[in-house]
Amino acid sequence: MAEATLGQLAARFGLVLRGDPDVPVHAVATLRDAAPGTVTFLANPRYRRYLGSTRAAAVIVDASAAGECTVAALISKNPYAAYARIAAWLHPEPVAVAGVHASAVVDPSARIAPSAHIAALVVIEAGAEVGERAVIGAGCGTAQRRRTRAGRAATQGIRSGMATMPTSGTQPSRSSPPSGSPARSGS
Repeated sequence: MAEATLGQLAARFGLVLRGDPDVPVHAVATLRDAAPGTVTFLANPRYRRYLGSTRAAAVIVDASAAGECTVAALISKNPYAAYARIAAWLHPEPVAVAGVHASAVVDPSARIAPSAHIAALVVIEAGAEVGERAVIGAGCGTAQRRRTRAGRAATQGIRSGMATMPTSGTQPSRSSPPSGSPARSGS
């Protein structure tokens, strides 16, 4: 996790700061639940009522709401986008190291790209293909003859019978269990 001052955030992300540039921040939060040392934003007028009571170090707002801030304001034409960029910078995604964890079970017929990350307690079944830069999170697995596309991640349990979710953000695909095999359930 990164840490910066409000002045550094304003300069780095092209924002106008109304407030003390030396105030430190280390995290992002919601407008209502923000605490000292956090940055939040207001993009939806429905949440404007929380501007007066937020405890954040600063609120990212558009110019029309800046005057209502009781804390420092980081002024942006698009507060939501500015917040997303700051959140990504303050809370970067961990880098997955290529390789297969010692506790993972990989069928010998499965193909694993050299740049893929296979975490602890993963099961890769017969004929599965795990592509370049794919990330299979702890406890996940792939069903027989399924592909996990390059640069995608699976981070939650993805098996239910023959159902697979090879990448996060997609719907499970379903196939019938092999002839003579009982359907399995559970995660």
